[in-house]
Amino acid sequence: MKKYLIILLLIILFACKDDPLNFSDIKIKVDFYNPVGNLELTEGDSVNVIADAKVNDGKITRVDFIIDSEVFFTDSVSPFSKVLLFSKPGYYHLRLRAYDDRNESALSREIQVYVSENSKKPSVQVKLNRNEISIGDSIIVDVTTSSSNGIIKYTQLFINDNLYATDSIYPFSFIWSDVTFGTYKIYAKAVDIKGVEGFSYMDNRVVISEYQPPTLEIKQPISPDNIFLPGEDIDVYYSINDDDFRNEEVKKIEFYRDDSLIGTATYFTNKFTLTHLEMGSFKLTGKLYDQYNKISISNSIDITVKEGIWTDGIISKMISNKQNGYVYALNRDKKILHVIDSKQKKLVTNIILPYLNPISMAMSEDDKKIYIIYSNTGKITIVDINSYNTSHYTINAQSNSDIQIDSRNRRIFIIGSNSLSTYGQDNMNFIKEDRNIRGSGIALDNQAMLLYVAESYNSTIYTINDTVIQKSNIKLPGQFFKDFAFNYDMSKVALRCSTGNGVCCYKTSDLSNLIGQWSFGQGVNYIVFSKNSRFLFGSGNNYNDGSIYKMDANNYTEIEKYKTLNFSSSVLCTNNDDSILLAYIYQDGYSSEDKHIIIFYDI
Repeated sequence: MKKYLIILLLIILFACKDDPLNFSDIKIKVDFYNPVGNLELTEGDSVNVIADAKVNDGKITRVDFIIDSEVFFTDSVSPFSKVLLFSKPGYYHLRLRAYDDRNESALSREIQVYVSENSKKPSVQVKLNRNEISIGDSIIVDVTTSSSNGIIKYTQLFINDNLYATDSIYPFSFIWSDVTFGTYKIYAKAVDIKGVEGFSYMDNRVVISEYQPPTLEIKQPISPDNIFLPGEDIDVYYSINDDDFRNEEVKKIEFYRDDSLIGTATYFTNKFTLTHLEMGSFKLTGKLYDQYNKISISNSIDITVKEGIWTDGIISKMISNKQNGYVYALNRDKKILHVIDSKQKKLVTNIILPYLNPISMAMSEDDKKIYIIYSNTGKITIVDINSYNTSHYTINAQSNSDIQIDSRNRRIFIIGSNSLSTYGQDNMNFIKEDRNIRGSGIALDNQAMLLYVAESYNSTIYTINDTVIQKSNIKLPGQFFKDFAFNYDMSKVALRCSTGNGVCCYKTSDLSNLIGQWSFGQGVNYIVFSKNSRFLFGSGNNYNDGSIYKMDANNYTEIEKYKTLNFSSSVLCTNNDDSILLAYIYQDGYSSEDKHIIIFYDI
């Protein structure tokens, strides 16, 4: 008997060898039992979606209901169904996904549902319990509704498009508490039993204010073309108007340069002074705050501040480079050599100097070096204008005031209150000292080998023959070297006239004959020729003058005046191609802030 059982078992095994159990034959089928096809509905309609899901081996464990690729409901109890409420118009795409107990799944076909807008939306009205509303009040907002679809499920109150509260208990009412100043948009929404939404009038404006805040008006400052100088104090006049005569207290007024706060007034004198404004064009606007922090915005005015550089220290001299258009300004107070790009009207770099009181400098265009002397230290600094590297030497000269380079003979002259010293240009070796020659400034005529020395109450001309410096019989008026100006080829010299406030011009080859005179009204503080010798520039000598004069160097007439700050002292310099005049201005602030600034003028 056992023998037959074994044979039977082998037969069964061989029979099943080519047809093992194959789970891939297990099939899931899922379809819509309801609805059977595409639907057209109206906003607020609902549909009972029923799934017909089967598997040939096992059981269906769940069905996902999918709208527009998103699962919104899952049913795990047969019969698998879900009532869908379509509360908004539009196109919808329905599908089903069924899962068996092996987590295998199948996707149904797609049914499209088009929901049209329901013309019978709930009507909604909003009513406030008062017309005049004050700060801190609590306001009752009643919402009345009706719907042809039946019951209203709930209402919602919106303030400035933000949901404020929801009420599902009839009659619908809200309390809007602790209101603040402002204008608000207020409306309500009602949702009926079919999910259809209705809104009240959505542009209903509610003003919460017992008064209008004081208004602010600012007036255009007086200046030609509304252009101001860097460093100039700009007086902005304003008026505060209390239109509703409630005398609300003004806490402060803020002034904005475009969007940046640049000043605040807490004492109100109808004038606010703007200081230290950076260059550029901008709109000036005022913002007034009252005692309740209510804000009033003023009108805007256009202001332009010319290009300039704050130096925060006295500039003792400026020189320009013929090659690159750079101008070098020596800051005596801050021990800095400012390197300025005159074309771009900006600061390139600052070279820090090691010693106190750098007083003067001279440039060797051939060597591309600047030689800087100090008033009391017995030192000289040489700056490479390409690399900005510096080297320093000790010299015998003390109490120095000015320096000139004799490029033809490779010599340097340094003058001070005690003597005139001569050094070799290449290694700063001492050559000689002339104690009989002293002064506040020198100028060198390399062609005629004449040395102009500004002495007390006059200036003397010396001839140079090799190392011998000999005094001539010619004396010129003017006790400070800044009173002198030589044109580029040293053929003309301009200096203060001995009488009056004018500037006299002489040929350097004939200093005994006056060839022309410029009238500067109240005199000059500093004069300089343009590089092409066409113009003579001079800064006014009176603190209240506040002008830079542009003169015709050949016809001795005034061409125009550039506006500047009232100043105590000044230094002028043109750039390499005479396109820009740089004017350093020092304004003594007395009890307030001193101002040191270089202003750019387009020639």
